[in-house]
Amino acid sequence: MAEQKKVSLYQEQKKAKPLIEDIIPIWFDGELENLATNFVAHLRAKKMNPTWFLANQWKVAAKGKILCRISLNTFWSPKREDTKWVVTAYLQNLKEYEDDIINENLQHFLWDNVLYCVYKPSNSLPSEEARSYPGQVPCNNYGNCNPGKNITVCGNELTNICCNDNRQYFWIRNPDQATLEGVIKLLELEKEARNKNTRKLKEKNHV
Repeated sequence: MAEQKKVSLYQEQKKAKPLIEDIIPIWFDGELENLATNFVAHLRAKKMNPTWFLANQWKVAAKGKILCRISLNTFWSPKREDTKWVVTAYLQNLKEYEDDIINENLQHFLWDNVLYCVYKPSNSLPSEEARSYPGQVPCNNYGNCNPGKNITVCGNELTNICCNDNRQYFWIRNPDQATLEGVIKLLELEKEARNKNTRKLKEKNHV
C-alpha cells in the first residue's frame, strides 16, 4: 500500500484558512489565551481583521499593504526560544505622526521593539536579553551591511538596526496588555495616515 504523504501545517492551514480565534486555544491557555483572544477582538472592533496567510500567521491589511502580522507558537524566533507569540507593526508612514506618538507616550514601544543586526556589538545598548534579531550568524543579506544602520525614531537614535528593507517593521514579542493597547493605537495612527495619503492622491489625480 502506498505510504500517505504527511501534510504540513502550512498545507493544512492553507486549505482551511482558519480564523486565528480557532487556533489560539490550540497553543495557549489561561491568561495568555485571554490576552491574545481579546487583542484580536479589539482589532476586529476597529475594522482591522486578521486573515490567514502563512502557517500560524495572520495579517491585517490596510490600503492593499500589510499593517500588522500576528504569529503564534514562534519556535522559529532566532535567539529567542522564550518567544510564544509575536505582533509586528508595519508603520510605513511613521514620520507623519511622530508628534502624535510622543503625545500619546507610545515612543518607548517603538524604541524597545526594533530588529537589530546580528553583528551589533555585544557591549552596546540595549542588552542582549532585550534585543530581537531577524536572523542568525552568519547573516549577510546585502553584502558588507553589518553591523547594521542607525535610524532615528521619535527623536531617539537607534544603532545597528537590520538593513534588510523587508524587516523594517517593529517586532513585539510576548506583549502584555499595556503593550497591546499601545500597539492598537499605533496601528490606528498608521491606518489613518494611509487613508489620508490615499485621499490626497485621489484629489491630486482629479485636478
